[in-house]
Order: sequence, then structure tokens, then C-alpha cells
Amino acid sequence: MARAAQSQASNLQQTAGTDAAQSNASAAGVNATLSPFLTSELQHPQGFSQGAQTSMLSAAEGGAGGATAGLTGQANLQAARTRNAGGFSSALDAAARSRQQASAGASENIAGQNAQLQNSQQQAAAQGLQGLYGTDSGNALKALGIQDQAIGTESQAGSQGWLQNATSILKALPGAKG
Repeated sequence: MARAAQSQASNLQQTAGTDAAQSNASAAGVNATLSPFLTSELQHPQGFSQGAQTSMLSAAEGGAGGATAGLTGQANLQAARTRNAGGFSSALDAAARSRQQASAGASENIAGQNAQLQNSQQQAAAQGLQGLYGTDSGNALKALGIQDQAIGTESQAGSQGWLQNATSILKALPGAKG
């Protein structure tokens, strides 16, 4: 019985060692892909692509441009009807300023959104790297703990058997010197 327990503990110890090695190899493969990506994302977050920023800016400026164009068309039409082109220049200047302010506000808003996205990408990358480290470390430590327990069980099972039992019986006999 003791030898069977010792053999089982030895097998468990070897299995735990194999599992630990396989977990480490698997983690190394995953880390070879994820770690460089997450490190790059942490150091150089992408944010919105240039194309996306251009599209967002075009969409934001489209309304202001359309309103200004409509106002300009109406002013030109009214000037042609009344034969007074000078009466609308201040209104057209105000419309142009309003369009430029809307453009600047949209540009600032998009830049702010981009900075927020980059910050969230950095935070996600940092959490991803932390998760990789925690998972790898935890799995390795668990496997080593199982292996350590198996070694202890193996040693304990090895200290029992017919020879050890016979020695204990002989020492327990009356008149035995031990």
C-alpha cells in the first residue's frame, strides 16, 4: 500500500511538473504575441486614424459651411435685386467668423476625443499587461505548489513500508534496545 501511494505521489509530482512546463510554454507563446502589441499600445496609443479624424472634421464643418453658403447666396441675391452690394458685407463677415469659430470648436472637440481615446487605449494596454503577468505568475506558482505537495506526499509515503514497520515492531518488543 505504501509503495503504491509513493508511486502515485511520484506520478502526480511528474504530472505537475509537466503541466507547469506546458503552461509556461503556452504562456510564452501568448506573450510573444500579446506583450509586444500591448507594450506598443501603451507607449504609442493610436487614437483615431487620420482618415477618421478627417471624416469627423468634414462632418462637423459641413453644417457651418452650408449655412454660410446659404447666407452668402441670399445676400448676393438680395444685392442683385436692390442694386446695393455694400449693405450685406458686415453680415457676410459675421457669417464667415461664425463658420471659422464652429470649425475651430469642432477641431478642438475632435482633438479632445482623440486624446481621451489614446488615454483609454493606454489604460487598457496597462491592464492587459498586468493581467498577462498575473495569469502567468499565478499558473506557474500553482503548478509549483502542486508539485511541492506531491513531493511531500511522496516522501511521506516512502517513510512507510514493511521494512520501516518491521523496525518499529522490533523496537516495540519487550527488552528491545532502540
